[in-house]
Amino acid sequence: MALSRLVLLLALLCSQAASAQTVIVYSHVDRIAAARLRAAAAVYDTVWLDTDIPAGTMWRAEVAQRISSARVVLILWSKSAAQSPEVGAEWRQALASRARVVPVMLDAAPLPAELACRQGLDWR
Repeated sequence: MALSRLVLLLALLCSQAASAQTVIVYSHVDRIAAARLRAAAAVYDTVWLDTDIPAGTMWRAEVAQRISSARVVLILWSKSAAQSPEVGAEWRQALASRARVVPVMLDAAPLPAELACRQGLDWR
């Protein structure tokens, strides 16, 4: 997907509340794509990644709290994400929250049915 189309879509997703927060769920193998997505979304919203967790923090609890309080959760989906137990737990938690969950496809890895029924972004 062209970066300009992605930026426009992110503007629409993130424009409703100035204090809203977008969380990006991703496999660490995809950290470069996560950083690019963060840079694009940060124009419109506060964006949180697990790299923002301070040293010494109980990271699982922090991730769970951020997902639970997010307005938008972007799920970077790839073969690596599909194989990650942590990503699996995090997207399931996002679906259980009130956040808008948006799958962002990085490769041809099939989405689970729970994510495939949502309109996503094709970023291949």
